Amino acid sequence: AYLAAFTHHSASLQQNGTPLHASFVSHAPASILCPECGTRMPPNPSNLCAKCIRNRVDITEGIQKACTVLWCKQCDRYHSPPRAWIHAELESKELLTFLVKKVKGIKGKVKLTDASFVWTEPHSR
Repeated sequence: AYLAAFTHHSASLQQNGTPLHASFVSHAPASILCPECGTRMPPNPSNLCAKCIRNRVDITEGIQKACTVLWCKQCDRYHSPPRAWIHAELESKELLTFLVKKVKGIKGKVKLTDASFVWTEPHSR
């Protein structure tokens, strides 16, 4: 959604000593400076660049950041309250689905487009 800035220019030209008047319109896209960092950008409703918007707005507000999952070492299963225990391999699709469902605040508030495990250390579980 670019806004076009139209600037009307009038210029006097001479051809063989006879003055000619030419009018033209510049169709350069309008741009503004971000008031936070000074980056040149196309105007938007907040008049901030994407980087400054990310620094100001927490899109994860209202979504649980951590939760506890019980895992049985003996049977290698995860507790799914109230009474069920499910078996899922490490880094499996089933385990990822189970963990995402445990996070409060995702359902109905945001559209989850991708989920994956992030490798941290070989000895962490």
